[in-house]
Amino acid sequence: MPNHPLAAPALTRTIAFGLLAILLFGLHLRLTVVLGTEIEAPLRADAGQYFAYAHNLANHGVYSMDRSGIDSETAPSPDHFRNPGYPLLILPFAATPPSDTSLLNIALLQAALSLAVVGLIFLIARMAMPPAAALGVAALTALSPHLINANVYILSESAAAFMIALFLFIFLRNGIRHDSTGSAGWLLSGALLATATLVRPTMQWFLIPAAALIFTLPKENRARTVAWFVAGFLLMMAPWWLRNLIQFGELSNPALTIGTIHHGMYPDFMYAGRSETFGFPYRFDPRSAEITRSLGTVLTEIARRLAEQPAEHLNWFLLGKPLMFWNWNNDAQGAGDVFIYPVIKTPFSSNLPLFLSHEAMYWLHWPLVALGMLGSLLCWLPRAAGLLGAKAVWAFRVSGALLLYFVILHILAAPFPRYSIPILPILYLQAIGTLFLGYRLRRPTQSISQRIAMSSSNNKAT
Repeated sequence: MPNHPLAAPALTRTIAFGLLAILLFGLHLRLTVVLGTEIEAPLRADAGQYFAYAHNLANHGVYSMDRSGIDSETAPSPDHFRNPGYPLLILPFAATPPSDTSLLNIALLQAALSLAVVGLIFLIARMAMPPAAALGVAALTALSPHLINANVYILSESAAAFMIALFLFIFLRNGIRHDSTGSAGWLLSGALLATATLVRPTMQWFLIPAAALIFTLPKENRARTVAWFVAGFLLMMAPWWLRNLIQFGELSNPALTIGTIHHGMYPDFMYAGRSETFGFPYRFDPRSAEITRSLGTVLTEIARRLAEQPAEHLNWFLLGKPLMFWNWNNDAQGAGDVFIYPVIKTPFSSNLPLFLSHEAMYWLHWPLVALGMLGSLLCWLPRAAGLLGAKAVWAFRVSGALLLYFVILHILAAPFPRYSIPILPILYLQAIGTLFLGYRLRRPTQSISQRIAMSSSNNKAT
């Protein structure tokens, strides 16, 4: 068998061209949507709060979601309802009152972050699988209509997807290259987790499983590694916490946590099973003010309802909530399909590539969810390490743990489908990983690189 020394470089060029094609097509889809979408009342609800935070900070030096500060020279009162990560991101575009131009610039920035996620998830996937499979993960991420359409809204989904992917990339890289990664690398990982938390507060509790995952590394000085990782997280969070402690006497506002747990306690997102209350059951509950007095009163009410109607509530928490969280149709407090707020005009209805990508991803959605969740469990099988290698299986386990973390968290809280958007790239990674693991189960465990090396050795011998 003749030796082909150019085979590996040719493969590398093919993968590079493949990734470039995916990135360019992903950019085309994102720009088409950003430039061709018209939103009905784009600064409604959460979007209006985010913009108000950025505008008030830029013009009054006050972190407040009071929208009166946009039209007044009087400084509004500060608050700490939302974390400052996303308002700080859009701050350069919010110094003036909102306009079509400023909102478009924010959407273009988010499209750039969304495209960066495609590249990041490819790099993450390469730590766990061959380049062709990693290209499949990147392609699914580039085509995802939820990720594409999230860019048009003044909401934190695109920024959260980017920060979560960046954190995961650096965290995995540190673990895989632990011998050559000093304290600075783990300090950076902790700081990136904190930055992701400042954008998406639900990321804060991942500090605990992330620290536990470091202890699964077959290395020395793991306790010191965890200490540096936690230190990076605390250092990045400290300014926000100190500001809140000085002004409000607490590290964070519990209202958002109380609210999201309260909103998610109603089976099928309906009050008393009434269809007209879907998505907003708490507005129809006459005891809502009483229930939300504190975190304790919410948890007490959930326990009471679980005791009174165990079958209905167990079905909601164990089955209904995960299915709602992964639901394609964003109709629980959304405009349906992939739309968070209603649109007046969208290229999804007129652009052929967007239409085809939407339809393809629609039919793949539930198989990908099933494969992704299955892979997050299968990667913990002892045999997986032997089939994939220690480094690859650790990458699968970390990304799988992050996926399971979000599902469990939203079983406890409100599982609005919009909240799953930032982790869709990780879902695709785990889904392709499940297929790859299944493929390795049906073939010899000898890796491709080992077979190439053996073939080369045989050629030299002959």
